[in-house]
Amino acid sequence: MPLTSALHFSLQGFLVSVFLRMNKMGLVICIGIIGIYGCKQKGSDKEKEGDFFPVASFLQSQVKDIDTSVYPLMKIITVDSVSDTAYIKREEFRNYANDFITIPDISTGKLKDQYTETKLYDETLKQAILDYTAKDANAEIRREEVMLVPDENTGGHVKSIFISRLVNSNDSTVQKNMYWQVNKRFQIVTITQKSNQPDKIKTVQVIWNDFPARSSME
Repeated sequence: MPLTSALHFSLQGFLVSVFLRMNKMGLVICIGIIGIYGCKQKGSDKEKEGDFFPVASFLQSQVKDIDTSVYPLMKIITVDSVSDTAYIKREEFRNYANDFITIPDISTGKLKDQYTETKLYDETLKQAILDYTAKDANAEIRREEVMLVPDENTGGHVKSIFISRLVNSNDSTVQKNMYWQVNKRFQIVTITQKSNQPDKIKTVQVIWNDFPARSSME
């Protein structure tokens, strides 16, 4: 999914610096990117420097895309190293994706002030990274990480999103490590901890555009 003004965040300065590092013709690319973002930032959609990437809104748009798609949907649930694989109905998808579409939106309001943003560029992977880490270690959303693939023509696209979510109850702590691979699949690893009991680990994967080889499904 391209990075457009509809995503309501500004990466102009960051992406320009990335392209300058990626390409010896950085000046030419820099001018091109400034032109692209300059046009997109005119009018009511103009964003302020420092806006967070809207992870919650982006994931909701991904789920809506699945709602209207014709993709086959497959689930793989693993508990205690035993996996069960089956296809699911489209109307079941939201239930499996519920942990993603119910996350608090940390990109706006008071929640935004409770997180620290870090912008990085991985020279090996050729990917940009937006990291949002909670200042409070007990926050429900402990961390969000957005992986971006820069592109001098389109501005780039989102490759994946990682979310660390913590849910506390009276008798247990539930840690959810959530990974969304854009337009392909998602995975949720749930670790449930209770006093004087071994950890319980459950992994749920749902795939719609990145199916494993048939031999691995049999």
